[in-house]
Amino acid sequence: MSRDPIRLVDLHEPPSPGAEFVRDLIRDQEGLQPPCGKMEELARTLGPILQANPPTTRPTSRLGVTAAAVATAVLIGGILWTTTNSAKDVQPVDASAQAHPIDRPSRPAERPLAMPAEVDGPPVATVSVDALPSAEVRKAPSVTPTALRCDDVTLVDGADTALRAGNPERALAAAREHEQRCPTGALVQERERIAIEALVQLGRIDQARARASAFEDRFPSSPHVGRIRQALERVPR
Repeated sequence: MSRDPIRLVDLHEPPSPGAEFVRDLIRDQEGLQPPCGKMEELARTLGPILQANPPTTRPTSRLGVTAAAVATAVLIGGILWTTTNSAKDVQPVDASAQAHPIDRPSRPAERPLAMPAEVDGPPVATVSVDALPSAEVRKAPSVTPTALRCDDVTLVDGADTALRAGNPERALAAAREHEQRCPTGALVQERERIAIEALVQLGRIDQARARASAFEDRFPSSPHVGRIRQALERVPR
């Protein structure tokens, strides 16, 4: 007969409730395989404890053996339970879930705006161009060739030449022509002086004096005023 102590897992009737709990715990954990590296970690943890308490050939008491077994079983069970739960908590990541992006609902294509239907209205009456009234065209007033030319020097010089030549009628006619063509010419004073002297020579004294009075009222500071007065003073009263 072997003199080794009986293991808790081999006992059919454990000596105490605590030993029964440890036996059940050890049996549950026998089928579990600890992950790689956990056995080495367990050996490093239990090594100092086992070396500090070397086994004896005979336990001092059944209570001491039971307490040591309970402590060892609890420690082993705790490590295995933590390792198992940690492995269960880690959920494998489905590679297919990462490879395929999440399908997002596509937006419906925008429909083009419907154009309003053309409504056929009443036909527009057309009017012929020939039926339209013709616009009145105003003709510009005709301009005589004499109005286009206003040569003060030529007209006044011709009237003065005729007066000195003893032809007062021709001089008076040239003065009238200048008055028609150049009503606002630069030689208006010379023209009036020639016309007044021509009237004096023709004996039309009343017309000469009336024209001389109008000349002095219009040009009071003209140098021709003195010559016009001299021409009228030579006429006998």
